[in-house]
Amino acid sequence: MGVDSGCVGIVGLGLIGGSIGLDLRAQGIKVQGLVHRSSTAERAMERGLVSAVSTDPACLACCDLVILALPIPALLKPNSELLEALPAEAVVTDCLLYTSDAADERSSVDLGDRRIIK
Repeated sequence: MGVDSGCVGIVGLGLIGGSIGLDLRAQGIKVQGLVHRSSTAERAMERGLVSAVSTDPACLACCDLVILALPIPALLKPNSELLEALPAEAVVTDCLLYTSDAADERSSVDLGDRRIIK
């Protein structure tokens, strides 16, 4: 199940991604979630973290903003399916909020010609 255009995509609905989704939903913003496991998708919907959720990266097609709320290794080396599914016009950002070698290393992540906020 997906949402209409003009939504925010959140990749990863753990503590950080789920919290962002919950807050955005409370503000009336449509949120499309992307997770690895269907059991996580079910829990996300039960808890109201997102408007819609999928395990298929193609669900991000409607998103104007995509937030990568992934563990550091997955953020630094995102899988090719995710990269291919990121909408060309979407703004992409992550949740790596602290200074570390990982934060410096993320500047080498290739997301193509997409606008990236760091």
